[in-house]
Amino acid sequence: MHVDSLDIAIIALLLIISAVGIATRSLRIPYPVALVIAGVGLGVLLRSPLPFLGGLELDELHLTPHLILVLFLPALLFEATLHIEATALRKTVLPIGLLAIPGVLLTAAITGALVRWGVGLDWPTALLFGAIVAATDPIAVLAIFKRTGAPHDLALLVEGESLFNDGTAVVLSRILLGVVLAGTFDAVEGALNFAVVVGGGLLIGAATGWLASRLTARIDDHLIEITLTTILAYGTFVLAEAFEVSGVIAVVAAGLVLGNVGARMGMSPTTRLALLNFWEYIAFLFNSAIFLLIGLEVNLGNLLFNFWPALIAIGAVLLARAVVVYGLGLIVLPLPPVLPRRWLHVLFWAGLRGAVSLAVVLSLPRDLPTRPLLLDLTFGVVLFTLLVQGLTMAPLVQRLGLATKDHRLREYQSRRAELMLLRAGWRELRRLEDDAIVPPRVFAQLDAEYRAAGQQIDDAIDSLYQNESDLEANELRDTRLHLLRVERSALQELQRQGLADAETVHALAAKLDTRTVALQSESDAPPTPSAPPAEADPPPQPS
Repeated sequence: MHVDSLDIAIIALLLIISAVGIATRSLRIPYPVALVIAGVGLGVLLRSPLPFLGGLELDELHLTPHLILVLFLPALLFEATLHIEATALRKTVLPIGLLAIPGVLLTAAITGALVRWGVGLDWPTALLFGAIVAATDPIAVLAIFKRTGAPHDLALLVEGESLFNDGTAVVLSRILLGVVLAGTFDAVEGALNFAVVVGGGLLIGAATGWLASRLTARIDDHLIEITLTTILAYGTFVLAEAFEVSGVIAVVAAGLVLGNVGARMGMSPTTRLALLNFWEYIAFLFNSAIFLLIGLEVNLGNLLFNFWPALIAIGAVLLARAVVVYGLGLIVLPLPPVLPRRWLHVLFWAGLRGAVSLAVVLSLPRDLPTRPLLLDLTFGVVLFTLLVQGLTMAPLVQRLGLATKDHRLREYQSRRAELMLLRAGWRELRRLEDDAIVPPRVFAQLDAEYRAAGQQIDDAIDSLYQNESDLEANELRDTRLHLLRVERSALQELQRQGLADAETVHALAAKLDTRTVALQSESDAPPTPSAPPAEADPPPQPS
């Protein structure tokens, strides 16, 4: 049987994704950043004349705008919105709204003006570049937030900004591309077009999300309901694009409606659990592929050739981000919800660029004279934000005192590891005593030492539990989740062996899934602060 080179490329892609994932478990590098580094390294090797790489065509692993915008982006946006509660989103709607609409417009204007001055592009093309790099990508940042225990509301703010500014940036880029091609611009017509495209996307997404929620409420089959959500994610995007409105905004709206209406009110716990697990895997696979392919697409030779223009573009993006975050932050800080001042520093540095910017720049017409330069400038910005900002985000969060989980977890995990080592030695000591290898007097002395050391560590862990109540709660929840998974596995084994009929298995599975969903909902909820911060400047407690 003939094996196509594309088949080999896909298998190689999955193997690299898995290998990088395994490697990063022992490293303190964010997984998406590690994938970009791996992609850049692989791209250098594939472009080199090495004979052992001749069987793998670089062109088989290629990012295209259709691949990102039509295959990857709807699924990633839909999965992200499934987890966002409308009540939590309403608390941060003002800062998210300011960053997602005025923030994108300001970013495009400031970046365009600086690139116009520094690189020498004409005004329409410079503003087009500003719109292309206005969309933020939070995946690497959110992974760091999760690891360090950054405040939940801060993570929600970063994720919410990205969800909505993706659509704004894509719409603005299309409008400005029309200006570049036509050579004329009508401000009134442009503003009206912007409002229609964004508003139309919201209406179509809300309508399809409501319709899907009604359908899933009438069905109790997790396979069919997951299929309907897949149709919703991609069908909403295609439908919105067919009506020439924003497919990105439509998918976000549809996901929010289904996640807060359909999934929470119209789905059984078993279906909801299967749904979340399915979309979690899809998001992991697509995100991994995107970041690896970003690295593969980077041509270091071209970037070095356009080093100074790329450097000016990076500086322009950073300066525009600073003006937007700190300027709009002065408006938001005094208003409810009150944002701690040091959150602005994280928001500024969290403005990473990624898949959406690349999709838009790759979709530019091939006969556009400035397309090669815009490609290099965009790749330079994306590479800098992912590698430099991505790798320094965790130290920044810790330095600002926002890594609320890191020091507590580190001490707890250290104590628990000590106790596990101690128990292992203690078990071996008892085995030696049982086999009469160790004399009774030696055993008695060592046994007393192990007991005393174990009691000391137990007291230290108990003290941590008393001072940090959420540690015990998290440990209790995680252990319960683990035990529920064991029970679910045992139930499947009973069904496989014919020791329980289908009706019994279904009823027991529903009970287990109800408890599992409830515990997972607790883990998604923001932690409750022991006391609110007195003012914005001190390190905020997790909200």
